[in-house]
Amino acid sequence: MIKLIRLTSGEEIIAEVTEAAAGGYHIEDVSIILPTETGIGLADLMPYSKMNEQKTFIKESSILFVTEPVDGLAEQYKSIHSKILTPPRKIIT
Repeated sequence: MIKLIRLTSGEEIIAEVTEAAAGGYHIEDVSIILPTETGIGLADLMPYSKMNEQKTFIKESSILFVTEPVDGLAEQYKSIHSKILTPPRKIIT
């Protein structure tokens, strides 16, 4: 499931999240949420690592809370991390 995670460091990330039995979460396709002049943007959390190519474990002690993203943010995330290219929705007139 796509979730927003607020880390104890103050960073906010969005990722595909599954709960792990070891007291934390497995995350993949991770993006950090960054403020922009017009709202927010998404960027790879660690673009110089192989983090986005595999599941990564994050300890529960590093997390303040986990929540659902608003629909618009979830759609933006899906468009960035989708393996399928989809055209924008248009109404035929």
